[in-house]
Amino acid sequence: MSKPGEPTVAREPGKPVIDLAERIDVTAHEVPDRLSEQVRLRDQRCAAPAD
Repeated sequence: MSKPGEPTVAREPGKPVIDLAERIDVTAHEVPDRLSEQVRLRDQRCAAPAD
């Protein structure tokens, strides 16, 4: 568990460390894989509304 002020990171074997607190800006309409993975790891659940 990270302490206040420390970066929050997630690591999966064979993948680079992902800073979950990093702001990733994009200029395209499509969500880049890097941003999609960051949100999935950070939120641990789907944020889309249920039908």
